[in-house]
Amino acid sequence: LMMQPREKIGSTSINWKEFALGIGKNRRKTVGFGTYNKKEREWDDELYIRELSIVDGGIGCALWDAAIILTRWIYDNSELFRSKVVLELGSGVGLPGILA
Repeated sequence: LMMQPREKIGSTSINWKEFALGIGKNRRKTVGFGTYNKKEREWDDELYIRELSIVDGGIGCALWDAAIILTRWIYDNSELFRSKVVLELGSGVGLPGILA
């Protein structure tokens, strides 16, 4: 039994210059960790992520709110992950797995 290939949704070509600079449909998200300094308007540590829209990139190109919450928990409890191998599945761009 052979499965039929999944129909692609959206454009398969990506303008990497546009994507890298955050122009047009591509968004840059800042995810902060640790303590937020209101005066300086910055976090102890920050990650910057560029993502495609779900229409153009599919659900695997999105940074979900649950992934941000899990990543902040991993950051706050990093001692649980020291010297461990982590397999992370299903959080869009894989932010929790990258941090762990």
